[in-house]
Amino acid sequence: MSLRTKQHFNKAPSRDKVISINNVAMEHAKRSNYDDALKLLDEAYTMQHRLGLNHHDTSLIQNNRGKVYAMMGEYTQSENSFKEALRLRRRMLTNEHTSTAGTLHQLGETLLKAKKFTQAVERFKEALAIRRRVLQQHLKNRGIAETLQCLGQAYKESGQEEDAKEMKKLLDKELCRLDSLKCKIPVV
Repeated sequence: MSLRTKQHFNKAPSRDKVISINNVAMEHAKRSNYDDALKLLDEAYTMQHRLGLNHHDTSLIQNNRGKVYAMMGEYTQSENSFKEALRLRRRMLTNEHTSTAGTLHQLGETLLKAKKFTQAVERFKEALAIRRRVLQQHLKNRGIAETLQCLGQAYKESGQEEDAKEMKKLLDKELCRLDSLKCKIPVV
């Protein structure tokens, strides 16, 4: 049943509708239909508001707003959306959650694009620390490598060449570790 059909037959807000609208919004964003994406995210947020804002879906909507604004090159709006998503995720999911680390990483990317290097470095460092703690048991996750790469880039662009070189060494080590797991751990 399509989203429009569901909406026609069931006018009451539901978590399924919020998630569906959110997903459709991100499909619009992938196709560079940013205005439509933002309108749908607003609709999802309004619906989530009627359901109760104290839910992790609210942080997902805010996080996705940050992504859409970043795709548009609107870094101030992106930063604000990611900061709100981060505030919500820290409150609802805690600091020891992969989603919190993901939002920190995405905020770091936005800050890097906005040439706010010092702030980007700090967000990447936070994301890296959480990912190292939380992803220890997820041996094949590439989140640590992704953050090391971005942290190195932030250091390099801010003129901190020695720190950038250190991140490159750590990244190479992490990529070698991931590469060695390809043969040793079956994909599930």
